[in-house]
Amino acid sequence: SYSFCTLLRLKTSMADELPPGTVFEFTVCDPEKVGSGAFSHWEYHIHTKTSLSSFRQPNVLTKRRYNSFAWLREQLVLEFPGCIVPPIPEKDIAAKVENIGMFSGGGDGKQPSGLIAYRVRALRKFLVRVGAHPKLQNADVLCDFLQLGDDELAKRQKQPSKQTYEIISQAASTRMKEAFAAQPTTKEYNRWEDTSCYVEKLEGLLRGMRERMNKIMHGRVDLGRSYKEFGVTFLAVGDVDKDDRQTSEMIKNIGEHCARQESSSVDQANNECIHVAESITYYQGICSSIKHAIKRLIKIMMIRDSVEESLRRAKLKTETLEGDLRVKAVEKEDELREKHQKAVHLTNDITRELEAELTKFHNEKSYDFKSILNTMVDLTRNFAKKSGNSWDTISNIFE
Repeated sequence: SYSFCTLLRLKTSMADELPPGTVFEFTVCDPEKVGSGAFSHWEYHIHTKTSLSSFRQPNVLTKRRYNSFAWLREQLVLEFPGCIVPPIPEKDIAAKVENIGMFSGGGDGKQPSGLIAYRVRALRKFLVRVGAHPKLQNADVLCDFLQLGDDELAKRQKQPSKQTYEIISQAASTRMKEAFAAQPTTKEYNRWEDTSCYVEKLEGLLRGMRERMNKIMHGRVDLGRSYKEFGVTFLAVGDVDKDDRQTSEMIKNIGEHCARQESSSVDQANNECIHVAESITYYQGICSSIKHAIKRLIKIMMIRDSVEESLRRAKLKTETLEGDLRVKAVEKEDELREKHQKAVHLTNDITRELEAELTKFHNEKSYDFKSILNTMVDLTRNFAKKSGNSWDTISNIFE
């Protein structure tokens, strides 16, 4: 069942055409708590508009829980090892992302809290980024996720995953994998290790930015609370000093004004959380995705090299054999040669794809970081202006 607001939103937006060139348009809304106690979970309504012919209809409304989003992302990572798959918010948000959304207040068990509101925004961002990706947007698993019914999706989730390099990995013996466990130090490997180190350093800097952003947001809220407490105390002073009515009223006006400052400080902290802190957190997730993509590529490179070494040894062994044993050895050698060719092609394809993804990442990062900084400046400037105007309105009581 869907809420009235959800159905009304769907009916209203169905008549709208997608802008030219737009493949997907997503709305994630109306989080709903299902069950109670340890067995409860949240479900999220997803409205999808698409121009892809692979969908049964251009407008789809479905509900998905967090675990389904996690499954979708895992399948995309396995099927497209060269792609930087966008992150989803951690399941244990309170532990992994310190106090995101805490300034919005908590839920009452059925109503969404600030943490759930954050998750709604983050899950939509995940879908938007996946839907805009030229390869991920055409994935069968995405199509299934967005339009299958609950029972159909449950069956789909039980099916074996598509792992791109599963076939060639079978050709690398355990002994050879162990031999390559101490990672080679060739130029090819070093290049990707250097890239991984750069991304890890960037991730650490983003973590530091996020921690300092937390201090700023907490500082806003603490300042607001201090103003409120100061204002309440001033009101009490005004009540005591009733003999001087003019002074008493002036004190009360100042007290009431100070007490109101808490809400504007909390609003500012919320805006900084949504428009700045969450963007930084998203890029932390992107850095983690890049590091895992590089690890996958290095694993495939090691499998390729392992198969190549197995092929070299097979050739040497074949030269020492005769008769039927030589025939069987040649067959084994041909099998390894075919798998080595597949491994080489796969490594080259994934390398090119990851290189393109990293170029795109650097371009987007430059733009997004400028946008984050600009947003921070605008929010701070507007807050200072509103605060100044607010105090100007009360300054006339001293005249």
